[in-house]
Amino acid sequence: MLHLPKLFSDGAILQREKPVKVWGTYEPFSKIKLSLEDSVAEVITDQDGNFKATLKAPKYGFNKQLIFKNESGETLKSINVSVGDVWILSGQSNMDFMLKYDQNYQQDADKVTSVLRDGPAISFFEVPRRILPNGEFDQSTNPEEWHILTKENAKLFSAIGYYFGLELRDYSPDIPIGLIWMSFSGTTASAWLSEEALAKDPLLKQRYLDSYQELLSSMSMYKYEAVLAKQHETSLLPEAAKFWDDVVMGKIDHKTLNEAYKNKKYLFNDQIMGPKSENRPHGLFDNMVKTIIGYTIKGVLWYQGESDSDDSSLYDYLLIALIQDWRNRWEDDFPFLVMQLAPFSHWFGNFSGEFYPEVREKQAIVADKLNKVYLTNVMDDGMQYDIHPKNKKLAAHRFYLLAMDKVYDVINNGAAPSVDDCEKYHDHLTISFDNCDLLASSQKNLNKVLKIIVNGKVIQLYDVSVSGNLMTITSPEFKFNATIEVWYQQESFSHAGLFNENAIPVVPFKVYL
Repeated sequence: MLHLPKLFSDGAILQREKPVKVWGTYEPFSKIKLSLEDSVAEVITDQDGNFKATLKAPKYGFNKQLIFKNESGETLKSINVSVGDVWILSGQSNMDFMLKYDQNYQQDADKVTSVLRDGPAISFFEVPRRILPNGEFDQSTNPEEWHILTKENAKLFSAIGYYFGLELRDYSPDIPIGLIWMSFSGTTASAWLSEEALAKDPLLKQRYLDSYQELLSSMSMYKYEAVLAKQHETSLLPEAAKFWDDVVMGKIDHKTLNEAYKNKKYLFNDQIMGPKSENRPHGLFDNMVKTIIGYTIKGVLWYQGESDSDDSSLYDYLLIALIQDWRNRWEDDFPFLVMQLAPFSHWFGNFSGEFYPEVREKQAIVADKLNKVYLTNVMDDGMQYDIHPKNKKLAAHRFYLLAMDKVYDVINNGAAPSVDDCEKYHDHLTISFDNCDLLASSQKNLNKVLKIIVNGKVIQLYDVSVSGNLMTITSPEFKFNATIEVWYQQESFSHAGLFNENAIPVVPFKVYL
């Protein structure tokens, strides 16, 4: 019997303008003929019945047939598919954040049905949130199949994914959009990397693989299982579920939340590392990423880093290794669109944004080092006492602008502007920005987030002006031989003061002259 991954099922979206890879199992040493319109491939299964084939994707459109036949010409399976653009949505809770929690949801709820206009143009596939191979602790919200986005299921879908897909659809209504949702709240990037990728880098191997094995050798499995059982029991309480829904929606104020934390109410236990932890090294790679490796895609939206902020010194190593690992396994140098961490101060317990500036810096380093890695942000829309900004429509729009610029090449300056060059003169200095033709400033915010340091001392006497893609800073304290530092938005929580012409905030920076 022919067996295919659930990715290859009725309603699937296949990637246009790229070779489409298809795999599955059939009887050992058997010939299978695959066809997708005028593209045909013939393969012979191996001794275990596995096969892989590559087809040429037809022009984009709906209601096409992916057909599988045996050697005698008998049709084994025919799958109704569409051909368009497929994006992976990955990361942790801010990508996991469902539409029902978004501040725009109530006013946009009636618009969801418009997704179906002119045909089922947006479909999604939720990769099961499996911590373990047997499905224990599975947190998935939708069955493992392709779904047409509807008013009923959209509220349980990624808010960023929904709004991003909607903008893509509205730009090109004739091109089907496929969204593969593969995220998991509260997870470090190390869980999304393969064991091989972690082992390849000595620093990553020591920090994640070796330390994890040391932990396992010293821990009491009896105590570990007892704590997990208690956590699971608490999570099933209706009042606990409602409490956390209210937390995510921002209905619980900062004071009340911290009081609940102090009383250890509603599962405030810190995540416990162990063999059943979603954060164990390569755990999510083994149980989630592996299930979709090879499925041809347009690119990846990545919103993650919060759970790595307390170990931020290695984040650039982690993210570079992850991107390279995924690209190698897909055999595709696909675009990677990265969202910088939003401004944030403190949530509850040990959830702090203290090291967010360093993570943002590491994210910018990765975008600078790797080809086709692009950066955007919501540095104008963070929340001081909530790790989850509620306006995911804005975050999705920033991803959309980034894709329109760097992937689809239909607009300019859709990426977050970053420092391109700087020059020092007698009494002033200039900083130029890329991804920007017309720099704009919010003077009120700029005064709060701009720090000028001369010879190690913060100065207050300076003037700032913007013109074109230049920011000019003038001060009588600038001397010819003075050492000058310019710090912009280096706090854990602040509001952006510089934007390009598309209202995208400038990437936080430190300049040394």
